Amino acid sequence: MVSRETRLQLVVGTVATLLLFVAATLLETSGFSTLLGAVVLVYYGLLFGGTHLYLAWRGEGGSVPVDSRWRFLVVLAALLVLGAIGAFGPDGRVAGIRFDAVLAWIGVVILLGYWVLEARDGYLANRPS
Repeated sequence: MVSRETRLQLVVGTVATLLLFVAATLLETSGFSTLLGAVVLVYYGLLFGGTHLYLAWRGEGGSVPVDSRWRFLVVLAALLVLGAIGAFGPDGRVAGIRFDAVLAWIGVVILLGYWVLEARDGYLANRPS
């Protein structure tokens, strides 16, 4: 039997893919290739965060606790902002290091912090009394 989360993921994935296809078709024929990059970022946001957002908003944990869903959404938003800055921001160097490399390292630090928080939360939830 297919779980509710799986059905939601299928619906969100299908809707996000249809939106991407329609937007790509419209923007490519109009010559707005820069906007296409923004559409791709929104697509990834919907694809990876859509189900989490819906279930967290409703307060339904399912197989993942609600707090963990909110943390994931915050990390996803931060990574999407870094992606937008990297795609549409300035090209240059910070202290002799390429700006994209600085953004990538910031993203790695965010991911490592997220993994540490999730591991800690999982341990605290399952540790023996």
